[in-house]
Amino acid sequence: MSELSREALIAELKEKHIQFVMSDLEGESLKQLLSSEVVAIFSWLQSMTLNELIDRELVKEIAHHSVKHAPYTQRLHEVIVKTILVGIKADINKSTTLATIVPKDEFDDLVMHMAQYEEVRVDVIRAVLKSPIYSELISDVLYHGIKDYVMNENVVTKKVPGVGSLMKMGAKSINKAMPNLENMAEGAVKKYIEANINRTLDLSEKILNNSLNEHNIKKVADHFWDNVEGKEFSLAADYVSESDIDKGVDMAKRLWLEVRDAEYIHNMMDLVIDDFFTRHGEEELINMVNELGFDQAYVTEEVNRHLPDVLAKESIRTFIESRVRSNLERFYESA
Repeated sequence: MSELSREALIAELKEKHIQFVMSDLEGESLKQLLSSEVVAIFSWLQSMTLNELIDRELVKEIAHHSVKHAPYTQRLHEVIVKTILVGIKADINKSTTLATIVPKDEFDDLVMHMAQYEEVRVDVIRAVLKSPIYSELISDVLYHGIKDYVMNENVVTKKVPGVGSLMKMGAKSINKAMPNLENMAEGAVKKYIEANINRTLDLSEKILNNSLNEHNIKKVADHFWDNVEGKEFSLAADYVSESDIDKGVDMAKRLWLEVRDAEYIHNMMDLVIDDFFTRHGEEELINMVNELGFDQAYVTEEVNRHLPDVLAKESIRTFIESRVRSNLERFYESA
């Protein structure tokens, strides 16, 4: 055979090979190919365990690297902001309410489930009430309440004609004669409140814990539902602007970039991966896949439902053919 005839034969074989591969990626041939490959994969899984498939240390390495080095670009930031904005401003929100998405029974079940965590509720209440901000707030409320009562609401000033005016006139006269007296009285009241604030906070805690029982939490939740169930989601657009969303996403990004380097996060990932491999490492993968719901029938139906339409796109077929041709050319050129 001459060199020219040999090259022509190789070129012809290469072209037939390419067309054979491409013909398998459309019509009935594609469906048969996908079904047979799914069968082959599930047959292989019957004799394969998780430990045989992949090493747990490799999984850890991949997980750590992905968390620490996954890129967050400005373009990604813009996509997230625009996506949230489109969702908030969508016209469908004008006809959508909480009640159209969440059934009241499901809402009630969630509320009662959360209400069962009494220890958590007690700890949260204690943490809030021990906050310096709350102490300052309650001190201020008590002071103004006492002051308003003394000046305006006590029985003597209400029942005895002229006493209220007399007290105010007397206060003015006293302030003229002793300009610092009111400040001294104010300071004394505040000092008394501060000295007894812990007792007040303890009482507040007891009252809140007694009030926030499961029954009352249900009543509060029902009141909340009655107020919001009929409100359209479109109202959210009145509260947030694109600038607000941008700032919120940026804050989340900065928090994530800090948190993803935290030793705690990576230690927790190791613990979760170790636990999963300890419990499932020697389990046959076919059992795990089936129990997760991705059995052979489901996978076959899904790939045959979606892949043919994807591979039928001219741009995708052209790209695949170019890659098949490129890789087969290397083989035939080596012949």
